[in-house]
Amino acid sequence: MEGEVFGRYRLFEVLRSSGTGIVYRAYDTVMSREVSIKVLPPELAAEPRCQERFRREISAAAQLSDPNLIPIYEAGEIDGQHYLVMPAVPDSSTVQDLLRREGRTTPAVAARVIVQAASALEAAHVAGLVHGDVKTSNLLVGGPFVYLIDFGATPTTTDTADARTDIYALTAVLYECLTGQPAVVGDLGPPKPTDIDPAIPPGFDDVIARGMAKDPNDRYQTARELAAATHNALTAESPAASGAAPTKEVEFGRYRLFEKLGQGSMGAVYRAHDTALGRDVAIKLLQPELAAEPGFQERFRREAYAAARLASPNIIPIYETGEFDGRLYLVMPIIDGVDLNKVLKTDGAMSPQKAVRVVEQVAAALDAAHKSGLVHRDVKPSNLLMVGEDSVYLIDFGLVHEADATRLTLTNVAPGSPAYMAPERFGGGKVVDARADVYSLACVLHECLTGRVPFSGGGVEGLTAAHRNDAPPKPSSFDPAIPVGFDAVIARGMAKAPDDRYQSAHDLAVAARAALTDDFDAHAAPPARIRDAASGEDDTARTTPSVPRSRRRGPVLAVAAVVVVAVIALGAFLRITNQFPFHATKLQGQVVLPFTGLANPQGVAVDAKGDVYVADSGNNRVLELAAGSTSQSVVAIGGLERPDDVAVDGAGDLEVTDPAQHRVLELAAGMTNPTVLP
Repeated sequence: MEGEVFGRYRLFEVLRSSGTGIVYRAYDTVMSREVSIKVLPPELAAEPRCQERFRREISAAAQLSDPNLIPIYEAGEIDGQHYLVMPAVPDSSTVQDLLRREGRTTPAVAARVIVQAASALEAAHVAGLVHGDVKTSNLLVGGPFVYLIDFGATPTTTDTADARTDIYALTAVLYECLTGQPAVVGDLGPPKPTDIDPAIPPGFDDVIARGMAKDPNDRYQTARELAAATHNALTAESPAASGAAPTKEVEFGRYRLFEKLGQGSMGAVYRAHDTALGRDVAIKLLQPELAAEPGFQERFRREAYAAARLASPNIIPIYETGEFDGRLYLVMPIIDGVDLNKVLKTDGAMSPQKAVRVVEQVAAALDAAHKSGLVHRDVKPSNLLMVGEDSVYLIDFGLVHEADATRLTLTNVAPGSPAYMAPERFGGGKVVDARADVYSLACVLHECLTGRVPFSGGGVEGLTAAHRNDAPPKPSSFDPAIPVGFDAVIARGMAKAPDDRYQSAHDLAVAARAALTDDFDAHAAPPARIRDAASGEDDTARTTPSVPRSRRRGPVLAVAAVVVVAVIALGAFLRITNQFPFHATKLQGQVVLPFTGLANPQGVAVDAKGDVYVADSGNNRVLELAAGSTSQSVVAIGGLERPDDVAVDGAGDLEVTDPAQHRVLELAAGMTNPTVLP
């Protein structure tokens, strides 16, 4: 089937194959998104056992919700072939494939696999489901996430299989990750990982022995218990080595550690005393389980290097960096503050004035980094340290990235926090620049104003889809007291295409400050830059003017207005041709816009950004073609019956006439639910 059309899906290459079906990378032509589609081939569909297992997989996925389980978009049957559709997981491979390539994993990576897989199993077991086929080929690794797949083996707990059967199997996976060899239980009981490699922390011997005990009553009784034991085995070292908070002063070179201040993404931070200089300092130690991984060592050194080369009042300086007893460390002044994440959780949303002050200081720190050719890549509230009411520091430069550097992949962990990541960050392998940090800072501004992240829920797949496809919610929709100018600031700061965003953190901060004033023009400022195709000159004035809400048209859209909108749409679209693969030096004759699959199109409109909308009457939908793109998307207005016109006002609100149902629908900019106009 590879290369064929399967219903509304175009099938590309085979991703993996198992006894429950073949998984393809595919493209959903209706939703305009890449997906994974699992198809039960005819030879398996003829067997009732395979059909039943396929149905169980669908049923299980529909019942369960966990970040380490891939949700199902839809399931059905086409031409007698059963299928189910799931989100695409870019750059993924099974644990089995990873072990074939690398031999075995580090203890830290093995622990991450088990802890995340255990989370999925715990969700299933609580729902009364047993996986029944936990193995390395049924664990999918995508970036920093591990997913448990192929849930069709066993429907419920039975006399022969219960949750502890899955726990035994997952413990066997742990052994295989640690040693690169399958776990074979002999007369003396489960094998010991340290017999293969004495460098493996000895605590894993106990985990394997209990998790693979012959008597189910002697095993861990829940997946959560196995996960906790695995984590403890990884970190069961002396306080100074493990990063645990010391109960008394601990000597570390010339420093005495006496209080744990916090935990960062790569290490613990302690209050310490510098015995050589006689002063108290903060010292950050790389976590021991990461010290053996070259990728994390490099990231830790990057943090020290980045912070040391930057001079900004909003970046904490580095006194010293080095290595002692195999532990990398860096030394900083003590800053008594609280991270912004805790502030927001405790106090809720900030006043717009305070939110702007926060953004201005973070922008100053980011501009210093960007001017030095560095991208932070992890701008989020927990990496912003608040000192008092007005001082903010940008911290944790461990994921910093030079604009022309090769991305680190040694640990197979995609850097960043999905709730704040720019759309281009999710693709894998894409080059990112300072504008990715601008996007993240706009997300932080939204959270400061509203107390909520722009997008949430659905695990990493849901966040990926939202950041790539959904318009950010307007801050004023959460609280009318928030000046409406921030709606435009967030919309541009979180634009999908980097070229459509503010081009620097400073520009975002300036716009945020302007949004506090009553005369801030939410629709025109800052204007999108449009280049005239014929002259090559920038044209920032050729945008659709704002339409006052009180003067909006009624239910009937005049035919003459439709003609005008169509002409404006074509003209505006042609003025952006430098962003497309086709180009016209002179406007001579017509140009066919790259819409596909149209059936009796009736109306066309264009917004101020140059995005074109068409009422696809024959398919009962409205399509959008974004400026600078050749890929259309379906506008989120369902239930249409032969729509015959479309218009967009200066605020970006979309109106669609639906004459068969005697109504006009409006989809407000940034919203996903249309309303019926009176």
